[in-house]
Amino acid sequence: MAIRYACFVSYVHGNGQLLQSFKEAVTNALRDELEAFFDELWIDKEMLDVPGQDLESTLAQAICQSVCVVVLFVPKYSSREWCMRELATALRIEKERLAQLKSTNLRQSLVIPIMLRGEEDDLPAELRSKLWGDFRAFSLRNPDVVKDEQQYKTIQDIAKHIYKVYKQMEDLERAGHKWCPDDEKCTLAAATVTPRTTLFPNRERA
Repeated sequence: MAIRYACFVSYVHGNGQLLQSFKEAVTNALRDELEAFFDELWIDKEMLDVPGQDLESTLAQAICQSVCVVVLFVPKYSSREWCMRELATALRIEKERLAQLKSTNLRQSLVIPIMLRGEEDDLPAELRSKLWGDFRAFSLRNPDVVKDEQQYKTIQDIAKHIYKVYKQMEDLERAGHKWCPDDEKCTLAAATVTPRTTLFPNRERA
């Protein structure tokens, strides 16, 4: 398999408007910035609607076929098994690829977390040195990341970073390097989930 997607977006599914609005605002802005370079971002709601699809294999393949993984972080992300398995898989692939790229100019990150809510110590330890953007000013009253100068600059920086990584990967791919294993070798990593107490157990579901 070759690189196919600009990025895989890993996020917590929400029933309320805030999480849904944030995911849509960020992915739409990223898609607009990346459109000149790539045809596709990988977002599960858009890409999983295929009858009989093997979810675990599909997620693993999509992460492997993506240049980077963008993590839309809120505190309960760490308590969601699928989210943490996506993250563990992305971190494993990041480690392998950075060693192959042998570059110190990539901000040492192919996993890109941006924070919607919480504190930095809520982030999984592996992400604390990787935090790209603070989007905690995002709200249902202020839901447009394009109109927020700081947030939009972060989106632009992420898009530039993804393209820079892609160019280096493309050079090696042309030289015969294979970034992705065969389909049957793509698996999601196991992960440790942090239990969280919820005030609304019947409303929350990843």
